[in-house]
Amino acid sequence: MASIREREGRFTVDIRKKNYTATSTFGDRATAELWAKYKEEIYDEMPSFDPPLGDMFTLGEAIELKAKKLIENEANKKTIQDTMNLKIYFADICEMPISKITINHLSKICERMLNSIVVRGGYQGKGKASQQSTATVHRKFRYLSVVFSLMLEQGIPILNVPMQILRELEIKMKSE
Repeated sequence: MASIREREGRFTVDIRKKNYTATSTFGDRATAELWAKYKEEIYDEMPSFDPPLGDMFTLGEAIELKAKKLIENEANKKTIQDTMNLKIYFADICEMPISKITINHLSKICERMLNSIVVRGGYQGKGKASQQSTATVHRKFRYLSVVFSLMLEQGIPILNVPMQILRELEIKMKSE
């Protein structure tokens, strides 16, 4: 709400709202009232211009933030590397805002992972080619779920969608 004070023929407008103040002085009351109304309307509309935090963070940025936190907390190198590898495993959606990632996106990636052929022996690739195990896919989604949990802890209102995939994978592992 704006307040208008007259002093020595001049009109001073003060607007005080949560986290916002504005003050200006005018030669006539009509201009002061018009300016106050304009400023208050702009202030009331400002939240609609702020994108939600979940739209500001991409999945790739969330992964990097989690890796940074792991480094700061001196986690073991394998955990840090596994977290960074998420950018490879989920490259298709790394540039998406984290709030836009759906169960459909992750289900398609999960299905592709479960049907992919991997070569045992790490980077040397000297092992036998076989289908990627459900346990390995489960581990990748578990790390992704931890990234989503970090975003929730940071106050970003999103669903932990990877958790839904983990539940499905756990059922699949029990039946194998």
